[in-house]
Amino acid sequence: MKHLVLGKRTMALVGFAALLFASGCSGSGSILTPEDTGGADEQSGDAVIGTDNQVEEDLGKEDLPPAPCKSDADCDDSNLCTTDKCIPGTGCEHLNNTAPCDDGDACTVDDVCADGVCAGGHGLDCDDLNACTDDSCDAASGCMHVNNAAGCEDGDACTLGDTCQDGQCKGKTPLECKDDNPCTDDTCNPAKGCEFPYNTAACDDGNGCTVDDACKDGLCVGKQTPDCKCTTDVECKQFDDNDLCNGTLICVEQQCAIDETTVVVCDSESTPACHVAACVPETGKCEDKMADDGVACDNGDKCTTNDTCKGGKCEAGETVTCDDGSVCTDDSCTPDEGCVFTANKAACDDGSECTKDDVCAEGQCAGIPIECNDANGCTDDSCDPLVGCVFTNNSSACNDDSFCTENDVCLDGKCGGTAVVCSDGNGCTDDTCDPKLGCVYTNNTAVCDDKNKCTVGDICGEGACLAGAPADCDDKNVCTSDTCVPEAGCVQVNNANACEDGDLCTTGDICKDGKCGAGAAVVCNDNNPCTADKCDPKIGCVFTPVADDTKCDDGNACSTGDKCKAGVCGGVGLNCDDKNPCTDDKCDNPQVGCYHVYNTAKCDDGNACTVGDICSQGVCQAGKTPLECNDKNPCTNDKCDPATGCVFTNNGLFCNDDNACTTTDQCSGGKCVGKPKLCNDLNLCTDDSCDPKTGCLFAPNTLGCDDGNACTLADKCADGQCKGGMPLLCNDSNPCTDDTCVPATGCKFTNNTKPCDDGNVCTGGDVCNGGSCLAGKVNMCNGCNVSDSKGCNGCACEKCVCAMDPYCCEVKWDSSCVSECKSTSCPQTCQMNGCNPLPQKGCGNCGCQACVCAEDPFCCNTAWDSLCASECQECGSACGAPGGAGCQNSVPGEKGCGGCACEEAVCAEDPFCCNTAWDSICVNECINDAVAHCYNTGGQGCKTHETKGCGGCACQVKVCAAEPSCCNTKWDAKCVQKCIDTGYICK
Repeated sequence: MKHLVLGKRTMALVGFAALLFASGCSGSGSILTPEDTGGADEQSGDAVIGTDNQVEEDLGKEDLPPAPCKSDADCDDSNLCTTDKCIPGTGCEHLNNTAPCDDGDACTVDDVCADGVCAGGHGLDCDDLNACTDDSCDAASGCMHVNNAAGCEDGDACTLGDTCQDGQCKGKTPLECKDDNPCTDDTCNPAKGCEFPYNTAACDDGNGCTVDDACKDGLCVGKQTPDCKCTTDVECKQFDDNDLCNGTLICVEQQCAIDETTVVVCDSESTPACHVAACVPETGKCEDKMADDGVACDNGDKCTTNDTCKGGKCEAGETVTCDDGSVCTDDSCTPDEGCVFTANKAACDDGSECTKDDVCAEGQCAGIPIECNDANGCTDDSCDPLVGCVFTNNSSACNDDSFCTENDVCLDGKCGGTAVVCSDGNGCTDDTCDPKLGCVYTNNTAVCDDKNKCTVGDICGEGACLAGAPADCDDKNVCTSDTCVPEAGCVQVNNANACEDGDLCTTGDICKDGKCGAGAAVVCNDNNPCTADKCDPKIGCVFTPVADDTKCDDGNACSTGDKCKAGVCGGVGLNCDDKNPCTDDKCDNPQVGCYHVYNTAKCDDGNACTVGDICSQGVCQAGKTPLECNDKNPCTNDKCDPATGCVFTNNGLFCNDDNACTTTDQCSGGKCVGKPKLCNDLNLCTDDSCDPKTGCLFAPNTLGCDDGNACTLADKCADGQCKGGMPLLCNDSNPCTDDTCVPATGCKFTNNTKPCDDGNVCTGGDVCNGGSCLAGKVNMCNGCNVSDSKGCNGCACEKCVCAMDPYCCEVKWDSSCVSECKSTSCPQTCQMNGCNPLPQKGCGNCGCQACVCAEDPFCCNTAWDSLCASECQECGSACGAPGGAGCQNSVPGEKGCGGCACEEAVCAEDPFCCNTAWDSICVNECINDAVAHCYNTGGQGCKTHETKGCGGCACQVKVCAAEPSCCNTKWDAKCVQKCIDTGYICK
């Protein structure tokens, strides 16, 4: 408490306190005002109450005497931190409280009052949980969040080198997800990182024995083709691509397939950063390889960002900048945690004029709130962080210490009120106001009105209006009640007293509107409709009978046609039929007459579209279930005609006849009818049909067809396509023509001028001309003369003769050799070296070379081995004996070739040969087909037998090469099937 300095104003205040409790008043204990005292001055020492609510600086707030008050509102000191009360007889009391308040500092929350002042609560938590903002607090504006560029974690596992940008954590480099597996989709899941889900894409499994390769369960898998048949795993090596990473081929059910257990899958997840696992095709082993330089990585140091791979190592990128922009934190960075902002206790400036002694605490700058109090109840004390204390005039309720004012309020920082209106509403008092006492009311003796109109000559006395003499209110009328109402005066109220109006046709006369009025008319009624009732004012009621047959009502509701007779009423029974089947008609009560009771009988509502009609509430109601008009036919419009019932009208809607073999189905004549669907794929190699359930079917067939290539024979449909058969053998057996085949036209035989042999060993230098071999000069070689030497010195027939008769070349060339030389034409069967294995390609143009090579290209493309020599021997029997019917044109007009071995097969493919003529084309077909097939009906190659081999049939060599048991043990069903599989046809 400050020391008291008793100055002039101080003494005045002390005097004021004394006045409050002393009896120095004008006989009533009222408080004096400056007006009452005439403005006491220094000499008199009288107490004068100040009116500006100001206190000298040398007097503390707690030293002030309680202010006078009328209610708690008069004690408002505009301080939220005090509870203001008015204590009767004592004055205002201001007790400190702990109410919530606002200290004006935006950086504190939960402020509460303490010791009469608003004290700041705990610091405002400005953490926005965003690593990309530096959080601080400004006393004037509150929390501030300034964007930074620190390293961060964006929560997306698919990014690397995350840094803060524009207040958000953004990844700088996308994570590269690549497992080098075409059967997985390389994706990145923001929550988990790289993921490689399986796909079903087309691929290449590296297996030549599969087609339509596609991914399945992360592996490339193809469909097996029939081209890779096998019996052992070794046979599958020729189809392997030598890539040890995609699996090796093994023989499974006579088909080469990948052994999935040998497929190598490398796990890159276990490799260190900047390394990947990859399979080496040459070894089939997974090797650790360095990732490409520049690939994004994470070196595990949170103080670097944008790390990249280089030389198989993850090199640190840019250094992370750790600066949260706050003076209250020490900024640093650790590899494990990244940026660390440690709170300090440094001196600081929170930017608020409302605090002092600012210092850092828990990372925030805060100071001690300053006190702003001008001790004036007419100002609101606050603090602006920008300018400091602010005292703003308010309009609060206050007390100006005058009892002649009311509703005191603050205005321009001072307290004032409106003048009190002193009126007690009493004309018998004179009303005045004393500032110290308030309103004063003095009694008078004026003429007055006691507000009672039942008195006259009223006058005031002792502050009240005294009543005069009573008023006279009698009007001498029996039909009024005379009274006096103080508020209104004399009142004549019409009454309802009984009275007499002098008329015998009225009764119960009573007063009305101040007069005696007629009562109710006398009722002259003998309850007989057959009398005329009337009343005479002088004598009363009179009852006179009416004329007979006058209509009347006998009071019986069950009779009709009532008539009067001799003053009596009577009638006949009533018919109560209302023609409504839904009512029961009755008349059993004379007072009621006909009545109709509702029933629930069955009825007909007249609508053919309802069923189960029943009576309800006197009406025939339609049945609950409407008549169902549904013929289950989409081709009719179903409706119900109330007059006739169900009607089914045919429509023309589009419909579905549930037959996949019709189209554009439409209703006609009440039925769903469709046009037949045309199932024609314009493909001869499919059988076109239609299944009513599934629609068009195009089933592949095996019909004979024409592939458009005249150089193939026996074309046949397969897998829905026309595929060429065996190549057409264009051989006219004429060395003087060049035999070729043109796909558009077929065989072409072009004359040449090559050297030839006219078959005469005694001519030499034979040359082709015009398609024929012209004889050269006569050759008188030794082949035509007997000689004691071996052979004939290389004459044209020597090799041919010696091949048939070795004696001619091993002993001497005698007359028989000469005879053979002259007579033989060296038949085409196994000519010259064709019967012997040779290391060269072909057999030197022996007569059967073209035949053999057409069947077995190996013989002319690689080497003439023992198999080719064997085929050459068999080839000679193609047309039977040399010059047999099958190899010669028939006589003009003759059909077939006289039953030769190939006739049946040739004519099956070319009916012209047996129906018209056996021409050169038929001869070629005979040679071609007989070489390639086993046509003999019932031939040994087409039948099982217990003996070895098949009697030298055309397919024996190839069958036994594949299945030695067929020639070593017996010719069983397996051998027959192998003969067919090898390409021979059994007819």
